[in-house]
Amino acid sequence: MSNQNRLVLQDFMESFLKRSGALVEQTGYGLLETVLPEELTLQFKDEQLLLAFDYEVAGENPGSTFVTYGSSLLDIATDLALGYGHYTSLYRPQIGVTPPRNLEQKILAGLEFLRCRPPRVIHQWMVDHVFFEFNFRCIFRSYEKTEALVPVVIDGYSGLPRVSFSELWKYVVPVTEPDYRLPGADTLPLSRLHEKACRQVEMQVRQLAESVCRSAAALKEKELVKISSYYEQSALEIERKISATDDTLKKSQLEKQMAAVLRDRQLREEDVATRYAVEAEVRLDHLVAYHLPCMHIKLEVQHKNKLYNQIVVYNPYNNNIEDPACPVCGEPARQLVPGEGGQLICTAHGSE
Repeated sequence: MSNQNRLVLQDFMESFLKRSGALVEQTGYGLLETVLPEELTLQFKDEQLLLAFDYEVAGENPGSTFVTYGSSLLDIATDLALGYGHYTSLYRPQIGVTPPRNLEQKILAGLEFLRCRPPRVIHQWMVDHVFFEFNFRCIFRSYEKTEALVPVVIDGYSGLPRVSFSELWKYVVPVTEPDYRLPGADTLPLSRLHEKACRQVEMQVRQLAESVCRSAAALKEKELVKISSYYEQSALEIERKISATDDTLKKSQLEKQMAAVLRDRQLREEDVATRYAVEAEVRLDHLVAYHLPCMHIKLEVQHKNKLYNQIVVYNPYNNNIEDPACPVCGEPARQLVPGEGGQLICTAHGSE
């Protein structure tokens, strides 16, 4: 199996398993180790799998299952994947959450409230907080076609990208139904979250395309050198014949032959440029909603004789205060200042 086919299969299986709620870790070249949820355990007759996507790797890892086109395991995974819809909800089983004793110090360590008195916690409550993973299928067309699945996680409450979310969820064994009852956190419209995800994926696709473009450019240059060498030799041979003859008719024929060679060279070079041009197609493949019980904290912040309220999110699974979004520009705001309309805003929009 070619390296490109191995990557396509490995990408598919990893995406399928994670979407199914499995724990997946790449433990080596062409090797995935996974712990399956109950639903997949029934299908694959085992709760743990070691998947190899390279024949030699499979031979070096006793107990591994070699995944290739036509294998029964791949057929089962494909059938299950085809049965999935475009939208999946996964829930983290709730664990006992006790806010840290130094909650206010943790808030002050993560956020700065400029020109204000220190914030005071006036209310805190647990909510079902949703992080939306937009999975984009990226197809790069050039001398060959390559594909990649690019996930972008957007916080449904703040609208901010959460680039480290995959590490947070990495060792979670999710369930498809919640084992808790919590009020849902306010969520921005899905269309707005999708717009934010599109802006994020554009940057990632550009980075991925750079590698494809470099490879295509190197192959293009190599082929152009061959073309140049061939046609330069042909042109020199025709020029030698033109210089060696005094026959007007023969010289005219040779000059026409030279013009044809030059036209043919131009066409070959244009064909190579077209063949190694890189085009990218990006489309939303599927959406996963990750439900994570988090703590919302309402703060009271005083500036002169005015009181401002600010809600911040404490994520008990990474023990961090999540960055809030500026209500003016929507960007992360770790420094907040009093703004108009009774809101705390980022320093880019706050008055001095």
